[in-house]
Amino acid sequence: MTRTPAIRGIVETCINVSDMGRSRRFYESLFGFEVMEHAERFCAFRVGPDVLLLFTEGASGNPIAVSGGVIPPHSTVGAGHFAFAVSRDELETWRVLLQE
Repeated sequence: MTRTPAIRGIVETCINVSDMGRSRRFYESLFGFEVMEHAERFCAFRVGPDVLLLFTEGASGNPIAVSGGVIPPHSTVGAGHFAFAVSRDELETWRVLLQE
């Protein structure tokens, strides 16, 4: 398998997922992101100094209490997006890895 290049940071975040378990496994196994906190309707990953939050679609209308405070309601309707910062030198490696 191709070595996974480093993620340099999260440039933008805006994401809901339909299957939290599957999505969590994807981000943990492919990217190696560290889970900070999780529950049935959300998962917070540490990505260097940044945080990637996943929310189950339709289940994030209320605040979520976590050990560090409260995550306010989040929801994306329509086309959400996020972008990871990666090295230009590793872009082709990422393309191949994601297609695999």
